[in-house]
Amino acid sequence: MLRLKRKSQERSARIGVNDRRRSAGTDAATVPGEQPQPSETSISAPPERSRPESCTQSSDLKILDGRFPRHVARYVIQSALAAAAVVLTLTVLDITSHTALIAALGASAFIAFTMPHTRASTPRCMIGGYVVSISVGACCHYLSAAPGVANLLGTTRVSWSLFVALTVGAAMLGMVITNTEHAPAASVALGMMLNQWDYLTIAFILFGVCLLSLVKGCLQHRLKNLCASFGAPQAGS
Repeated sequence: MLRLKRKSQERSARIGVNDRRRSAGTDAATVPGEQPQPSETSISAPPERSRPESCTQSSDLKILDGRFPRHVARYVIQSALAAAAVVLTLTVLDITSHTALIAALGASAFIAFTMPHTRASTPRCMIGGYVVSISVGACCHYLSAAPGVANLLGTTRVSWSLFVALTVGAAMLGMVITNTEHAPAASVALGMMLNQWDYLTIAFILFGVCLLSLVKGCLQHRLKNLCASFGAPQAGS
Protein backbone atom coordinates (compact mmCIF):
# COMPACT_ATOMS: atom_id res chain seq x y z
CA MET A 1 0.00 0.00 0.00
CA LEU A 2 2.77 2.39 0.92
CA ARG A 3 4.50 1.64 -2.40
CA LEU A 4 1.35 2.34 -4.40
CA LYS A 5 0.72 5.51 -2.47
CA ARG A 6 4.29 6.70 -3.12
CA LYS A 7 3.99 5.99 -6.87
CA SER A 8 0.71 7.93 -6.96
CA GLN A 9 2.36 10.91 -5.27
CA GLU A 10 5.29 10.83 -7.71
CA ARG A 11 2.89 10.67 -10.66
CA SER A 12 0.92 13.63 -9.29
CA ALA A 13 4.12 15.60 -8.74
CA ARG A 14 5.33 14.85 -12.31
CA ILE A 15 2.00 15.94 -13.75
CA GLY A 16 2.17 19.18 -11.74
CA VAL A 17 5.67 19.91 -13.03
CA ASN A 18 4.57 19.37 -16.63
CA ASP A 19 1.59 21.65 -16.12
CA ARG A 20 3.83 24.41 -14.77
CA ARG A 21 6.25 24.05 -17.69
CA ARG A 22 3.39 24.15 -20.18
CA SER A 23 2.01 27.30 -18.61
CA ALA A 24 5.48 28.88 -18.82
CA GLY A 25 5.64 28.13 -22.56
CA THR A 26 8.26 25.40 -22.44
CA ASP A 27 5.99 22.36 -22.58
CA ALA A 28 8.79 19.90 -21.90
CA ALA A 29 8.32 16.30 -23.08
CA THR A 30 7.47 13.68 -20.47
CA VAL A 31 8.75 10.75 -22.48
CA PRO A 32 12.54 10.28 -22.43
CA GLY A 33 14.19 10.58 -25.84
CA GLU A 34 11.47 12.76 -27.39
CA GLN A 35 12.16 16.31 -28.56
CA PRO A 36 10.15 18.98 -26.76
CA GLN A 37 7.29 20.34 -28.84
CA PRO A 38 6.89 24.12 -28.89
CA SER A 39 3.66 25.38 -27.46
CA GLU A 40 1.37 27.88 -29.14
CA THR A 41 2.45 30.62 -26.75
CA SER A 42 6.13 30.10 -27.54
CA ILE A 43 5.74 30.70 -31.30
CA SER A 44 7.01 34.20 -32.04
CA ALA A 45 5.19 36.45 -34.43
CA PRO A 46 6.79 37.05 -37.84
CA PRO A 47 8.98 40.17 -37.98
CA GLU A 48 7.35 43.27 -39.34
CA ARG A 49 8.35 43.95 -42.92
CA SER A 50 10.26 47.15 -43.37
CA ARG A 51 8.81 49.75 -45.66
CA PRO A 52 10.58 50.35 -48.96
CA GLU A 53 13.09 53.16 -49.00
CA SER A 54 11.08 54.94 -51.67
CA CYS A 55 8.15 55.15 -49.25
CA THR A 56 10.18 56.41 -46.30
CA GLN A 57 12.26 58.98 -48.12
CA SER A 58 10.71 61.95 -49.90
CA SER A 59 13.91 63.73 -50.94
CA ASP A 60 13.02 63.34 -54.64
CA LEU A 61 9.87 65.39 -54.06
CA LYS A 62 11.72 68.38 -52.68
CA ILE A 63 12.10 71.45 -54.87
CA LEU A 64 15.46 72.54 -53.43
CA ASP A 65 18.47 70.32 -52.86
CA GLY A 66 18.65 69.53 -49.16
CA ARG A 67 22.47 69.53 -49.26
CA PHE A 68 22.72 73.10 -50.51
CA PRO A 69 22.60 74.80 -47.06
CA ARG A 70 25.62 72.73 -45.94
CA HIS A 71 27.70 73.48 -49.05
CA VAL A 72 26.64 76.98 -50.12
CA ALA A 73 30.19 78.15 -50.91
CA ARG A 74 30.98 75.12 -53.06
CA TYR A 75 27.76 75.42 -55.07
CA VAL A 76 28.32 79.15 -55.69
CA ILE A 77 32.01 78.87 -56.58
CA GLN A 78 31.63 76.02 -59.03
CA SER A 79 28.64 77.71 -60.69
CA ALA A 80 30.64 80.95 -60.91
CA LEU A 81 33.47 79.12 -62.67
CA ALA A 82 31.02 77.82 -65.25
CA ALA A 83 29.57 81.32 -65.70
CA ALA A 84 33.06 82.80 -66.17
CA ALA A 85 33.76 80.32 -68.94
CA VAL A 86 30.52 81.28 -70.69
CA VAL A 87 31.32 85.01 -70.35
CA LEU A 88 34.66 84.43 -72.04
CA THR A 89 32.88 82.67 -74.87
CA LEU A 90 30.30 85.43 -75.36
CA THR A 91 32.95 88.16 -75.56
CA VAL A 92 34.65 86.50 -78.52
CA LEU A 93 31.89 84.83 -80.52
CA ASP A 94 29.08 86.69 -82.25
CA ILE A 95 25.97 86.03 -80.17
CA THR A 96 23.50 86.45 -83.01
CA SER A 97 25.16 84.21 -85.58
CA HIS A 98 26.64 81.46 -83.41
CA THR A 99 23.82 80.64 -81.02
CA ALA A 100 24.04 76.86 -81.39
CA LEU A 101 27.80 76.87 -80.89
CA ILE A 102 27.53 79.07 -77.78
CA ALA A 103 24.87 76.78 -76.33
CA ALA A 104 27.22 73.81 -76.79
CA LEU A 105 30.04 75.45 -74.81
CA GLY A 106 27.60 76.54 -72.11
CA ALA A 107 26.37 72.99 -71.70
CA SER A 108 29.96 71.73 -71.60
CA ALA A 109 30.77 74.25 -68.87
CA PHE A 110 27.84 72.93 -66.86
CA ILE A 111 29.10 69.35 -67.14
CA ALA A 112 32.70 70.32 -66.38
CA PHE A 113 31.96 72.23 -63.18
CA THR A 114 28.88 70.54 -61.78
CA MET A 115 29.74 66.93 -62.69
CA PRO A 116 33.56 67.01 -62.71
CA HIS A 117 33.99 63.36 -61.71
CA THR A 118 31.82 61.83 -64.44
CA ARG A 119 33.06 60.27 -67.65
CA ALA A 120 31.42 62.95 -69.80
CA SER A 121 33.71 65.58 -68.25
CA THR A 122 36.98 63.76 -68.96
CA PRO A 123 39.36 65.36 -71.51
CA ARG A 124 38.85 62.42 -73.88
CA CYS A 125 35.09 62.92 -74.00
CA MET A 126 35.08 66.72 -73.96
CA ILE A 127 37.82 67.42 -76.50
CA GLY A 128 37.34 64.23 -78.49
CA GLY A 129 33.59 64.72 -78.71
CA TYR A 130 34.02 68.21 -80.17
CA VAL A 131 36.65 67.02 -82.64
CA VAL A 132 34.40 64.24 -83.89
CA SER A 133 31.33 66.46 -84.09
CA ILE A 134 33.18 69.29 -85.85
CA SER A 135 34.64 66.83 -88.36
CA VAL A 136 31.23 65.36 -89.14
CA GLY A 137 29.62 68.80 -89.32
CA ALA A 138 32.27 70.13 -91.72
CA CYS A 139 32.03 67.08 -93.99
CA CYS A 140 28.24 67.28 -94.16
CA HIS A 141 28.38 71.04 -94.72
CA TYR A 142 30.59 70.69 -97.77
CA LEU A 143 28.70 67.61 -98.91
CA SER A 144 25.42 69.55 -98.91
CA ALA A 145 27.03 72.16 -101.18
CA ALA A 146 28.12 69.59 -103.75
CA PRO A 147 26.16 69.87 -107.04
CA GLY A 148 24.83 66.34 -107.01
CA VAL A 149 23.71 66.43 -103.37
CA ALA A 150 22.27 69.94 -103.72
CA ASN A 151 20.13 68.84 -106.65
CA LEU A 152 19.06 65.75 -104.71
CA LEU A 153 18.04 67.78 -101.68
CA GLY A 154 16.36 70.48 -103.71
CA THR A 155 14.86 73.44 -101.93
CA THR A 156 12.18 71.75 -99.83
CA ARG A 157 12.30 72.07 -96.08
CA VAL A 158 11.64 68.38 -95.49
CA SER A 159 14.66 67.16 -97.45
CA TRP A 160 16.96 69.73 -95.85
CA SER A 161 15.69 68.93 -92.35
CA LEU A 162 16.27 65.24 -93.02
CA PHE A 163 19.87 65.88 -94.06
CA VAL A 164 20.53 68.02 -90.97
CA ALA A 165 19.05 65.34 -88.71
CA LEU A 166 21.27 62.71 -90.37
CA THR A 167 24.25 64.96 -89.66
CA VAL A 168 23.47 65.03 -85.94
CA GLY A 169 22.92 61.27 -85.96
CA ALA A 170 26.27 60.72 -87.71
CA ALA A 171 28.01 62.88 -85.10
CA MET A 172 26.43 60.88 -82.29
CA LEU A 173 27.44 57.62 -83.96
CA GLY A 174 31.01 58.85 -84.36
CA MET A 175 31.26 59.76 -80.67
CA VAL A 176 29.85 56.41 -79.59
CA ILE A 177 32.22 54.46 -81.83
CA THR A 178 35.28 56.38 -80.60
CA ASN A 179 34.20 56.36 -76.91
CA THR A 180 34.10 60.16 -76.82
CA GLU A 181 30.45 60.59 -75.77
CA HIS A 182 29.82 64.24 -74.86
CA ALA A 183 26.21 65.32 -75.36
CA PRO A 184 26.79 69.08 -75.91
CA ALA A 185 29.18 68.36 -78.76
CA ALA A 186 26.35 66.95 -80.88
CA SER A 187 24.82 70.43 -81.11
CA VAL A 188 28.01 71.71 -82.78
CA ALA A 189 27.29 69.61 -85.86
CA LEU A 190 23.76 71.02 -85.86
CA GLY A 191 25.06 74.58 -85.56
CA MET A 192 27.50 74.11 -88.42
CA MET A 193 24.63 73.08 -90.67
CA LEU A 194 22.29 75.90 -89.66
CA ASN A 195 24.68 78.84 -89.15
CA GLN A 196 27.47 80.52 -91.06
CA TRP A 197 30.90 79.70 -89.68
CA ASP A 198 34.56 79.99 -90.54
CA TYR A 199 37.74 78.27 -89.45
CA LEU A 200 38.48 80.96 -86.86
CA THR A 201 35.19 80.14 -85.13
CA ILE A 202 36.02 76.43 -85.15
CA ALA A 203 39.48 77.15 -83.76
CA PHE A 204 38.02 79.22 -80.93
CA ILE A 205 35.48 76.53 -80.07
CA LEU A 206 38.27 73.97 -79.80
CA PHE A 207 40.33 76.43 -77.76
CA GLY A 208 37.34 77.05 -75.48
CA VAL A 209 36.68 73.38 -74.79
CA CYS A 210 40.40 72.74 -74.24
CA LEU A 211 40.45 75.65 -71.77
CA LEU A 212 37.42 74.24 -69.96
CA SER A 213 39.08 70.85 -69.73
CA LEU A 214 42.37 72.35 -68.52
CA VAL A 215 40.76 74.46 -65.79
CA LYS A 216 38.63 71.56 -64.66
CA GLY A 217 41.67 69.29 -64.58
CA CYS A 218 43.66 71.75 -62.46
CA LEU A 219 40.82 72.12 -59.97
CA GLN A 220 39.51 68.57 -60.08
CA HIS A 221 40.83 67.69 -56.62
CA ARG A 222 38.82 70.62 -55.25
CA LEU A 223 35.66 70.14 -57.28
CA LYS A 224 32.82 67.83 -56.28
CA ASN A 225 29.78 66.50 -58.10
CA LEU A 226 26.88 68.84 -57.34
CA CYS A 227 24.14 66.87 -59.10
CA ALA A 228 22.20 64.48 -56.88
CA SER A 229 22.33 61.70 -59.46
CA PHE A 230 26.14 61.64 -59.39
CA GLY A 231 26.91 61.87 -55.67
CA ALA A 232 26.75 64.57 -53.02
CA PRO A 233 29.59 66.91 -52.02
CA GLN A 234 31.72 65.46 -49.30
CA ALA A 235 31.28 67.02 -45.91
CA GLY A 236 34.16 69.10 -44.68
CA SER A 237 35.83 69.35 -48.08
